[in-house]
Amino acid sequence: MKYEEDLNKTNFVIDERNFINAMTLIKDIIGEDFNIEFKNDNDFVRFMNSPGDFIDNEDMVNKIKDLKELLDIMEDIYHV
Repeated sequence: MKYEEDLNKTNFVIDERNFINAMTLIKDIIGEDFNIEFKNDNDFVRFMNSPGDFIDNEDMVNKIKDLKELLDIMEDIYHV
């Protein structure tokens, strides 16, 4: 049996509530607000991986990179 698959389909892993919670926590941890609208969770992942593509404030970019590094370390510790 052949299953048709839409190869252009994006698999969303972050539901809207979790996305809003994640953005609120990031803003609270960094201590600054940034006005960025993401079209989907892929944009959010790109933002966490390359914040300089979305914002110009170098201090904020470095804080987001530090937060991302912490998340990567915690992921390894907790095997998430």
